[in-house]
Amino acid sequence: MKLDKILIREPDSIEFKKIAKFSFENFVVEMAKSSGKSADELKSYLGSTPDQIYENEIWRVIELSDKQIGFLWVKLNPKDMTAFGYDIYLEPEFRSKGIGRSVMNQLGQEIKNLGYTTVNICVFEENIIARALYESLGFQVVKFDESRKQYHLNCKID
Repeated sequence: MKLDKILIREPDSIEFKKIAKFSFENFVVEMAKSSGKSADELKSYLGSTPDQIYENEIWRVIELSDKQIGFLWVKLNPKDMTAFGYDIYLEPEFRSKGIGRSVMNQLGQEIKNLGYTTVNICVFEENIIARALYESLGFQVVKFDESRKQYHLNCKID
């Protein structure tokens, strides 16, 4: 698999609606499994699918050889120059092939070029592979949220 064929680009409006819906629904399912709360209860608390790309957000489609294989969503906080990775998703058949590492490195460079100094992410306890990837990229565990079964990690951008 040629990693130089990875393209990270802005989604068009149709793609955005599709990935935003998937991101929200997937998060609700994972949070329900992790927290023991019902999906309906979580939806009433969390709200609904994002309906637009807001200022200080980065949404990207991830493509390999012209095939959409994932997406990412990052919120930028200009007050303290940190970024929060809300969602980084790759289709299962494209995981553990170096693509996630390549995408994270490209994203880190984009965030650094914008002047941001720290990236924060959360990862569910059961997502051991993702957590190992993040830690290999320099992310450090800051805390573990027992109620959500999530690790909070951060990484300083040099």
